[in-house]
Amino acid sequence: MSDHVTILKPIYEAKGIVTCEMEWPHDCWHDNGLSFAHRHKRGWYRTQPEKLAEFDQTLLLCAPAHNWIEHGDKENTGRELTEKIFKEKRADEIL
Repeated sequence: MSDHVTILKPIYEAKGIVTCEMEWPHDCWHDNGLSFAHRHKRGWYRTQPEKLAEFDQTLLLCAPAHNWIEHGDKENTGRELTEKIFKEKRADEIL
């Protein structure tokens, strides 16, 4: 398990977040295939790796939801979807 997962897992559990956070209609796996989706691409965190383990920089998503915000769809790019869900679920400011 990577360092950021070790740090984030108890934070999410304490907040009662143990299933996919995406409420948009999708083929949700609920509590299966979960991973932490990050607000930015990995390269953005190279100069500040501690942010990989911050709650406001992450969402707990199932694999289909994570894939959707990563790659986008016919109407939105992955970046646009990522911004939308983070504005909905976390702080409005994208750092």
